[in-house]
Amino acid sequence: MNIGVLTGGGDTSALNATLAGILSRSKELNHKVTGFFYGWQGVLNPIQCNELFNVDLKEGGTVLKTSRKKLKGLELDQATENISQYVDAFIAI
Repeated sequence: MNIGVLTGGGDTSALNATLAGILSRSKELNHKVTGFFYGWQGVLNPIQCNELFNVDLKEGGTVLKTSRKKLKGLELDQATENISQYVDAFIAI
């Protein structure tokens, strides 16, 4: 299974730890984790996504970067379509 993840809405110190937890548990279950960079903006432009292998807990904030992008109108449809093309499950933080 390929699990997509994004961090959106602004930066906070616990985001990398949350990502590390998702990555750790996913590895135990033999799942792949794909990170969408720059929050929802990265979902709309999925060229900005990569498989996650490691998260440095010494770094604060989020390795995926973030944005305060709010999806409106047709963007919701585009985001849903892009998510279903790239991943099997999705976590928005």
